[in-house]
Amino acid sequence: MRKILVLFLLYVTTAIFGLNIEAVGGFATLVWPPAGISLAFLLLFGYQLWPGVWMGAFFANVLRGAPESVAFGVATGNTLEAVLGVFILTHFIKGFNYSLSRLSDVLGLLLVATVSTLVGASVGVSSLLLGGIISFSSSAQTFLAWWVGDALGDLIIAPLILVWSVPGAFRIPKSRLLEAILSIQLLFISGVVVFNGAFGLDTRNLPFTYLIYPVLVFIAIRFGQRGIVASMFILIIIAIWNTLEGYGPFAKESIFVSLLLLQFFMGVASVTFMILASFVSERKDIEARKDEFVSIASHELKTPITSMKIFTQTLKRWLTLTDDKKSVRLLTRIDDKLNLLTKIVNDLLDVSRVRVGTLPLHKKVFDYDSMIKEAVEDIQMVSKNHNIILRGRIKRKILGDPDRLNQVLVNLLTNAVKYSPSSDRVIVRTFSDEEKLTVGVQDFGIGIAEDEQKYLFTPFYRIKGARGERFFGLGIGLNIAKELVRQHGGKLWVESKKGKGSTFYFTLPFR
Repeated sequence: MRKILVLFLLYVTTAIFGLNIEAVGGFATLVWPPAGISLAFLLLFGYQLWPGVWMGAFFANVLRGAPESVAFGVATGNTLEAVLGVFILTHFIKGFNYSLSRLSDVLGLLLVATVSTLVGASVGVSSLLLGGIISFSSSAQTFLAWWVGDALGDLIIAPLILVWSVPGAFRIPKSRLLEAILSIQLLFISGVVVFNGAFGLDTRNLPFTYLIYPVLVFIAIRFGQRGIVASMFILIIIAIWNTLEGYGPFAKESIFVSLLLLQFFMGVASVTFMILASFVSERKDIEARKDEFVSIASHELKTPITSMKIFTQTLKRWLTLTDDKKSVRLLTRIDDKLNLLTKIVNDLLDVSRVRVGTLPLHKKVFDYDSMIKEAVEDIQMVSKNHNIILRGRIKRKILGDPDRLNQVLVNLLTNAVKYSPSSDRVIVRTFSDEEKLTVGVQDFGIGIAEDEQKYLFTPFYRIKGARGERFFGLGIGLNIAKELVRQHGGKLWVESKKGKGSTFYFTLPFR
């Protein structure tokens, strides 16, 4: 009962507001928030709230001066419109999501805004005709105003209520709060410039409607559907206010024409940017599902791999005692492949952790110079065709995770050997100043084309060979390495020319 009362009060209040804005025939307005409020409330709380719609519409029309028989017909039409809208979304749009995070959700809402509103407009105009409130000659204009006003209510007000009713919608990360505030300010400024004018510009003759597009695109990408529905609500308030005052690109001699043009523009803009926001949401959802799959699959693989390593090493020790050198050699190769598989699984886990910002670090003060020497010796043992030359020395200790920083260096050394098959050397240079140390790993191999360097640190990107073929590997090592260096307060970059080799540098602060 309480929800019905709230719906009734909201309906009457917003209806009175809408009917005071150039209502055609006194009862059909191009600004009709109650349509969106009704649709959203019935979607959220069920069909049982329909009396709130009916009573609100009936009471608002009686207050406006309509005979009770006419108010009865109008209220019935408005209620049928809301009920039909809910029926379409719940029965024809599979799994309709209040967050409008899918394209099908937005298109379903568009369908309701164009179809169910025809019922409300048809019944309402018919009631006015039968009641003698309007003449037949003005019925077409009345119908158009009624339909457009209801449709805009469904496209602006309903999404605002639905999207912001989703649990967690009001939670904005602190890291994004300043960005959100600046975006709202920029939106407000661009809205005022477009619909009111600024710097002495008369926007009636100089239409600058396109100025709001970049702001809305940015908001759609950064804040998704929450940002867009809130932005469209802010813009429509600015736009209606200034258009009624005679400002902006849609201000004409006739208020009806002005509002009609404005509402068509706002409707198209709302649908366009809700579609864009839904694409962004779907892509983020796909990325999240992919990361979840990689994480789960990696965790599930670790257990059998660990068991296989234990069995292999146990069998290898037993066969060593029997002097079966051939079997020992084969088991050694199996063990090497299991080590490679373990590294791949760990890298997949790391890249999923990078995505969600949970890459673990265990920092301590340690001798980085010793760690570099050990890493170089380890790679030198498995690289028979390359001489790894170490130049320079770091005398100071640093604060960091030695295992993770060793992972960075090993990745760069492995890549240097891998991508310089025709060369016989790799040079590792270390140097420092008062604040940081710098490490450079130089190879003399195939190099990296300039147009590929900007993608080099993105996950799953593999560079092309001389004939355009992609090199073997997952393409995630550099992405992980850059994140590890970043979490240590340093940076990782590359200097390279195609066919002349590459040098990867990274810096680390001493403290």
